[in-house]
Amino acid sequence: MNFIQRSDINGMIDLGVFPGTVNWLGGDEESRFRENTKKQPDVMAVWQDQTFNYTLNSKGFRAPEFHDVDWASSVVMLGCSIVLGEGLDNTQCLPYQLSEIIGRPVINLGISGAGPDLIFYNNLVLERQYPQPQQVIIVWPGADRLTEFTNQGACCHGSWSCDETEIGELINWGYVYTTINAKSENRAHVLRMYSSALQSIWGGRLSEFTWATETVDHIGCELLSTDSSSWDWARDLVHPGQRHQGSWAKQIAKSLR
Repeated sequence: MNFIQRSDINGMIDLGVFPGTVNWLGGDEESRFRENTKKQPDVMAVWQDQTFNYTLNSKGFRAPEFHDVDWASSVVMLGCSIVLGEGLDNTQCLPYQLSEIIGRPVINLGISGAGPDLIFYNNLVLERQYPQPQQVIIVWPGADRLTEFTNQGACCHGSWSCDETEIGELINWGYVYTTINAKSENRAHVLRMYSSALQSIWGGRLSEFTWATETVDHIGCELLSTDSSSWDWARDLVHPGQRHQGSWAKQIAKSLR
């Protein structure tokens, strides 16, 4: 078993160019940046002169090479684009800011678009293939997401898959997605199953958070603050910005102590 990254079928990760550093990644596209700058110059002004880097390892994760990680002394964080830090520089994302607060390495295993099934799978890889980390943090997304596992990686499906331009040629993933997730009971059952299994695997090492209120209803994990006073936008104007992720890092650090 190996960690699964999002497939470049989605136009997200081209593993052939990594390890390395890029200035744009996934939905944080230069063309979108230019368009947003034209439409909202005042909002985008803060990003114009900033040095901005995504540094990824050979597996496409925003983390050191896995053979260089001191897993036993590290905290591992898994989640979706919120954890990856899409739209944010290396030094602005949630795992980095948490590491600065707690004084321990925080290994970023965030994947854009990741659903509970992909997060669960990578937890199994972590448990089976690597030394046990000091702590494991999961920032659960909504329970509605669905992963299509392929030989090239993970195709992550969510509400965006209901757009006809994103639907695969052989399978209407928009239909599959909406059919599977039509009932809240199904979403709740699936997420409870994953959460319960990971609690059994990690025990007291596991801490669970979410930014999705429905996920709190399903498994009772801690909701990351939605206080509007700390809200700002990442460069893509889709994800939470540096200040808001910083408030989340403080909240998580407090819960870990």
